[in-house]
Amino acid sequence: GETLRLPERTRRILLFARKAALQPAILTDQDFEDLRKDGLEDSDLAELVGFSAMITALIAISRALGLTGDHGRGESKS
Repeated sequence: GETLRLPERTRRILLFARKAALQPAILTDQDFEDLRKDGLEDSDLAELVGFSAMITALIAISRALGLTGDHGRGESKS
């Protein structure tokens, strides 16, 4: 849907970040090289992988604690 409207470079970066978050074990050297060809540096790639991992961890913690959109505003679940 919405990703079709994004510039191709942005789309590739987002797909990489998604793969880094959901399937990091299958990231390949080619995945990294493709983004280097788009002008990203190793520090950019490290930031993408790190940020993706952090978001994934925060989502897992929120789910484990039963936090959802309605309960994140200081209201108790009980």
